[in-house]
Amino acid sequence: MDDVPLTEPSSFGGMKAAAMPAYPSMINRPRYHDLRAFDPSSPLRVQEATAPIPRARTSLTGVPGDVDEMVAIFDACLRVDNLERAGLVLKRLGAVEGVPSQELMILGNQFLRASLEQLRSHPDRKQAGDLHKWYELFVRGKGLPQTAETVACMLKASLLSEHQPGRLDRLVLRYMSMAPGEAGLRVLSMADILNDQDLATITEVCPTYNLAPEEPSAAVEEAEEKATQPTRLPPQLLGELPEVLATPQKGFGLKTLKQTLTLFDKMPQDCDISTLSYEQQREIQARLERDCIDAAVERWREENESLKKMGLNSSVSAASLNSRLYDWQLALEARLTDEMRKVELAEAKPRKTPEDYDRCTYGPFLRLSTPSRLAAVIFGILFSMVELVTLANATHQIPRLRTAFLALFDLLLCVLGMVSFFYVMIRRGWRPQQGRAYSRDDPYRDDKATWAPWYTWLQLAAAILHFLYMLMHCVSACREGRRD
Repeated sequence: MDDVPLTEPSSFGGMKAAAMPAYPSMINRPRYHDLRAFDPSSPLRVQEATAPIPRARTSLTGVPGDVDEMVAIFDACLRVDNLERAGLVLKRLGAVEGVPSQELMILGNQFLRASLEQLRSHPDRKQAGDLHKWYELFVRGKGLPQTAETVACMLKASLLSEHQPGRLDRLVLRYMSMAPGEAGLRVLSMADILNDQDLATITEVCPTYNLAPEEPSAAVEEAEEKATQPTRLPPQLLGELPEVLATPQKGFGLKTLKQTLTLFDKMPQDCDISTLSYEQQREIQARLERDCIDAAVERWREENESLKKMGLNSSVSAASLNSRLYDWQLALEARLTDEMRKVELAEAKPRKTPEDYDRCTYGPFLRLSTPSRLAAVIFGILFSMVELVTLANATHQIPRLRTAFLALFDLLLCVLGMVSFFYVMIRRGWRPQQGRAYSRDDPYRDDKATWAPWYTWLQLAAAILHFLYMLMHCVSACREGRRD
């Protein structure tokens, strides 16, 4: 890659000196389904529906042809660090006509950031070379509009993988030549990608951007001193809070609750969660959900082990539901582990069966969690549904719901019967025509000569009578409910 001659800045996708586009990342975009505070100045605007991109056939590598599915699979692959699969999905997405180049470049930047995270943990020169090759084929080959984030990621990849001064200087000069002028300053301002050491290396190779720092004014220094002064808290908040004494319990309820709330023990006592950022609140919520699932699995395991110590088998004895759930959870966990192994085999097969194509589609989503957590979530949902049905049956809500559903179904049948009746009457006429008989070939022959068929009248009468019967049944059910 270092033998490629430097070209003029104008040859890189027609990018001008100070006109490098800065498209926002898709991760930071506000999503419609996210809950956020109501702001009258920025109402929700539904964009006009555009013509959907036609769905293509699934490729031989198992990548589906629908654009929405490809984007979802690409995001899932990045989350589980499956960059090889993400690269295949991105390559297939780039071959689809109608995908905006800006959106394609945003996905490319996400792929670059994920590759940088992998290079930070496992520096590999071969992987960096593959990344440079991908950049040449995907970004420059397709003429995608590069952003400051794109150039900063390539600079960071070069700094992480190259240790030869001559080759590193050529790579830095090459990528900085793609962002001349003010565009280069925007590249160097990507503080979340390039640290101070990286900036020092870049400015040493490119002295054009080696600007002398401005001396801070007295007002700025005073404001920084006030900001760095520690806030004094009351003495009662500085000490550790005493532990609440627990009453001895027979079951595992209190232990499970403590295990679920261990996150708050690591947080400062004066921390107000409502003042945190949206990302931090989402992280706390996700951590609570994970701890809740882990605590539930631990409780199922302990109850199962307690029964075994007593010499009872949960499969034959009248054990509690929690102890049975652990056996079911282990069985489902083994099946999920085997399914994940089949997903890996399906992705590696050169010739795939229909089942392999399905596994290539849902495999990245299956890897987003562990088999143990997936099994626990499934049984937790089933357990909640059982409790909901039990509660509804105990409060006599099941018969009422069934009756209401049947009444709505009969109303639908009645409406359909009336519509079909009047449709036939309008098409065939309200009365039979009395007149001379015309031959079939006569152009003046009149076809409106019959009443509605007998089965249409029968359908209308049956629907009306059945609806009246169910209406009376609903009234009687409501009266019985009031008496209860």
